[in-house]
Amino acid sequence: MRKNISQKSQRQKREIALDYLRDLIKYGVVDLKSQNIDTYLDSYQDQILAALMEKLYETEKVEGQDVSTVDAFYHFCEYVIRVDPITKKKIWNKFVMDQFKLIEHNQLTCYMAARGHGKSFVAFCLYPIFKSFLVEYFDAILCSNTPKMTKINFRKLVRLIDGNEMLLEKKETN
Repeated sequence: MRKNISQKSQRQKREIALDYLRDLIKYGVVDLKSQNIDTYLDSYQDQILAALMEKLYETEKVEGQDVSTVDAFYHFCEYVIRVDPITKKKIWNKFVMDQFKLIEHNQLTCYMAARGHGKSFVAFCLYPIFKSFLVEYFDAILCSNTPKMTKINFRKLVRLIDGNEMLLEKKETN
């Protein structure tokens, strides 16, 4: 039996917008003047999320191909997902960035890293969710060397999507 993620443990769009707004304020993009941050968020949440979505769709040309920018993937990891639901640690780091570049900038990629560094998490969860969130009808083939690893990674993938209100909006329900 599959457990449903409670509304309380789900990452809400308001939290995503608030995290992004805090950084927009920190970097001087938004000036609250004398407004309370919650009041501002109540008034401009849709615009803040629209600005975030615009960042997620940023592309650049690499060897003649349009690819997502590292900044777009950073915004996805830092604001949309934010933390690994199991470890509660922030997702974005240099290793995640390097893996993204390997996958996004190359048609065929093979890389090695020690166990536990997050190869499967990025390649099996973050990257496919990011691309399918942005690109309608995006397909990914995900392989593991054992059925057990496949089940573990697939559960992580489902947990990330089901635990995020923004991602759930694009989830197919058929």
